[in-house]
Amino acid sequence: MRLVPFALFLTACDGDTDDDVVCTDIFASSTLVTPVDEAGNLLAESNASWRRPGDEDFEPCDANDDGTWTCGWEETGVLEILVDAWGYGETQVSVTVEGDGCHALTELVDVVLDPVECTLEVVPSVLVSLEEEDGTPITAGATVSYDPVDRPDLDPGDCEWSGDSWSCGEEIAGEILITATHPAYVDATQSIIVGEDECHVITESLSLVLAQP
Repeated sequence: MRLVPFALFLTACDGDTDDDVVCTDIFASSTLVTPVDEAGNLLAESNASWRRPGDEDFEPCDANDDGTWTCGWEETGVLEILVDAWGYGETQVSVTVEGDGCHALTELVDVVLDPVECTLEVVPSVLVSLEEEDGTPITAGATVSYDPVDRPDLDPGDCEWSGDSWSCGEEIAGEILITATHPAYVDATQSIIVGEDECHVITESLSLVLAQP
């Protein structure tokens, strides 16, 4: 066995050979993932994660400055990679990463994402339910209103009873202030943050407790 410099470490090959493999101390990436559209254009606003087959959870990939992702370090074998981007659907691919006896051999992976096709449905911003302090539902006699705090261009409005809750606003994202009034109870007010995806708002559910005066 011969000596090697401090920056290198020595790995012996299997078998009856006198040849030694000298491994560098680099930390090699397993994959370099590039999210692209159907035309091959880089999708900058993306996310990527990876896992081993059979694992329950995905681990975040490391973002690179050029919009690509490094998924896994010194991982070999089959990796599952999940990629999504704003305005595009989610795509999962499987990649087999080889090794050279020292390090993983980086696989270059272009993941093609399809654009999201939005529906024409109109989505409510908040669904509000009312209840007494003991949990008894309040379904009649109340007025529920909303104020889109983050949308000064929109006027406050009244929520509509939908059969089991009050529907407040349509396709309004951001902070919304909900106020419930009832002649037999103390008024209740609470704000809620409504998110959105590429097509619609993500409806939030809010339960307000009305106390006795």
